[in-house]
Amino acid sequence: MNDKLDYFFVGWNSELLFNILMENNCNMLLSQYNNRPMIKRVVEYKKEHPEYTGKLFIDSGAYTVSTKGDEVDIDSYISYINEIGEYVDIIAPLDVIPKFKGDKTEEASEKNYNYMMEHLKYPEKLIPVFHEGESWEYLKKILSYGKDYIAVGALVGASKNQIEYFLNKVFLIIKEFEKETGRKIKVHTFGMTNQKLLKSFPITSADSTSHIMCASRGSIMTDYGIIPVSDVQSNLKNHIFNKSDAAMKTLQKYLDKLGITLDQITGERGYIYRTVINVYYILDFCNNYKYEDKITRKPLF
Repeated sequence: MNDKLDYFFVGWNSELLFNILMENNCNMLLSQYNNRPMIKRVVEYKKEHPEYTGKLFIDSGAYTVSTKGDEVDIDSYISYINEIGEYVDIIAPLDVIPKFKGDKTEEASEKNYNYMMEHLKYPEKLIPVFHEGESWEYLKKILSYGKDYIAVGALVGASKNQIEYFLNKVFLIIKEFEKETGRKIKVHTFGMTNQKLLKSFPITSADSTSHIMCASRGSIMTDYGIIPVSDVQSNLKNHIFNKSDAAMKTLQKYLDKLGITLDQITGERGYIYRTVINVYYILDFCNNYKYEDKITRKPLF
C-alpha cells in the first residue's frame, strides 16, 4: 500500500510564500524554460541550508514550449542541468508531446532520452515520461529502460473521466510489469492534483500550480471545497460572506490557527495570504494521505 504522496509545488508568488515553502521542506518542480531565476534561488537555498530535505524536480518546459510553437535546444538544456545537477533530485527529459507534434513522437522522445542519458553528469536522476496519446506498447518499452521512477503527462485539459481511464490503464500495465519482473515502479503525474484520483491510484508524486491559481481567482482550498473569499467576489452565492455563521466561525478558527486574518485574505493583496492557506491545505492533505485501491481490473470502456 502506498501511504505517502510527494507533492511538488510549482513556483511561488511572494517572499513570504518562498520562506514558508523552504521552512516546511516542500518539494519544488520548476521549468528550466521559464523558471531559471526560481531554480537559482532554490539551488542557493539548498547550498546554504543542508538541513533542507525538499526535492528539486527540473522540467524541460517541453509542454509550455509546444504550446508556443517554440523549441528547446537539448544541448543547452543538458549543459544547464550539468551545472546545477548536484542540487537537483529529479530531471525530466526533453520529451516530444503527441498533442502538439502528431505521430512519431515516441521515436523522437526516446532519441532525446537516450541522448540525455549519455551526456548528463547525473543520468540516474533522469526519469522517462509517458504521455496520453502515445501507444501502450511505448509505455511497456519505457518500463524496460530499467528505471524505477517514471512520469506520466499531457493530461492538461482532459476531463476527470478521461484521466481516470488513462491512469487505470497505466497502472494495470505497471502492475503486470511488476508481477512479471519483481520490480517496483514509482509514478509521478504531471499537473494533476484531483484528490479523489490521487487517492485512487498508487501515485508516488504529483505537481501543480493550483495553490497559486486558486488564490489568484480569489479563492481558498478547504475541506468543504473551493470557497471564494476576495472582496471582488462577494456577490457570489457561495462566497464566504454569504455562508452561515457556523461556517464563518469554522473559517475564523482555521485562520487563527495559521496566524492569518480575514482582512488579509479578502483585501487587495489577499492573493498572497490565500496562496499561503492553499499551501498549508495541500501539505495537510499529503500528511494525511491514504491510498485507496480503486484500480479497475478490467477496461472501463
